[in-house]
Amino acid sequence: MSAGEIGEVRLNGGEPLENVPRSVVELGHQIVALNEEAGSPGVWRLLFKVRG
Repeated sequence: MSAGEIGEVRLNGGEPLENVPRSVVELGHQIVALNEEAGSPGVWRLLFKVRG
């Protein structure tokens, strides 16, 4: 992905929900949104902006 692009990851709760956002930030990317998907309890959608 190129700098400035928006990436999307779908996560289950628990460890992925704890670890993936932390890793995204540690790699220098910016979290844009982290929301539970409507109609899919326990599934989260993480949007992040790729660092430049």
